Amino acid sequence: SVSTDGELHTLRFAVQDSGIGISSENAARLFTNFTQLDTTPSKAYGGTGLGLSISRQLAELLGGEIGVLSDEGEGSVFWFTIATRAALREDLPAVAPVREPVFKPFEDPPRVLLVDDNAINQKVGQRLLARLGCEVDVAGGGPEAIRLVKTPGREYDIVFMDIQMPDMDGVAATAEIRRLLGPACPPVVAMTAYSMQEDAGRFMRQGLDDYVGKPVKSRHLYEVLHRWLRPRGPRSTSAATVAVGLVPPPAPVPIPAVPEPASAPAEPVLDDAILLQLMELGGVEFTTDLYQEFEQEAGDLLRDAAPAVARAEFRELLPMLHQLKGTSATLGGVALAAQARYLERQFKEGRTDAGVAGFKVLEHYFAQFVAEYPAAVQRATAAE
Repeated sequence: SVSTDGELHTLRFAVQDSGIGISSENAARLFTNFTQLDTTPSKAYGGTGLGLSISRQLAELLGGEIGVLSDEGEGSVFWFTIATRAALREDLPAVAPVREPVFKPFEDPPRVLLVDDNAINQKVGQRLLARLGCEVDVAGGGPEAIRLVKTPGREYDIVFMDIQMPDMDGVAATAEIRRLLGPACPPVVAMTAYSMQEDAGRFMRQGLDDYVGKPVKSRHLYEVLHRWLRPRGPRSTSAATVAVGLVPPPAPVPIPAVPEPASAPAEPVLDDAILLQLMELGGVEFTTDLYQEFEQEAGDLLRDAAPAVARAEFRELLPMLHQLKGTSATLGGVALAAQARYLERQFKEGRTDAGVAGFKVLEHYFAQFVAEYPAAVQRATAAE
């Protein structure tokens, strides 16, 4: 809030870029209808010239104004204000309860293979799938997954595959499973914390059929299961009838790009929705055990990483960051997962100048998570 008269508060929002900048003469006519500053036939930027005019009208309707501060060659700051009253709790509308999707049961429970090398992810994934009526086998890595699919009588309807695993990554494991099973191979769905669109697209091109990101929620798994499988009668032991149970492969689901934070992420420490999902899956003891197991696991990872940070060998941290990103996301550690994702991308691209500071931020978010989760579990328990 930049000003108030006691009833209305003026809020100001600003977005800064480092682009080509705008001269003061052009800035004066920027918010008028059908105005484009570059009118040459070879102009580099498209559009109708209406966007900023509409933005000005919206700002004025909300009791504010809009403007720009800019110098040519030095970027611009676009800003707008709105007038608003303080919201009191008693003025807020009642929140309608979120409707869980109606799970259409399978006549015959799908047999699912879950492949993940992390024990916490295994426990959560197995419970989520079992809650949806699936029969679940768990493999701790690519070689074990290959052994299971070769076992006589183990005909899986769908495979959920983690990507980054130590002995054999998910892409290589998928390729080998496809080679072994041929046309009878079930759909293989990437189930990983990779959040960059180009990585997800690469997995699809390398043979995976679909993608579900971590943290995984029941409705996401439900949608994937019903996208690839259909309710069917009793399972036949022939490989050919397994393939018949699959719908024709749909086009890969587009993966929304996750914007890269410019600095440490301004995210909540703990996602209450994920916490409640864990409570629904296994109760207080199950949830507390998961958080305590993660506290020990992540604490060890960070301590083991400290010498590499001191040597400025930041690329050595990539496996640790990937594991931390995935497991903390599974448990709703939003800020910790976001910082791990940010550092992973920075270090992959060779941007390590702020590596030490970034690692300290990572440790800070871990400490916050450890301090917050006991009280969060207690609050969730009291609300039941």
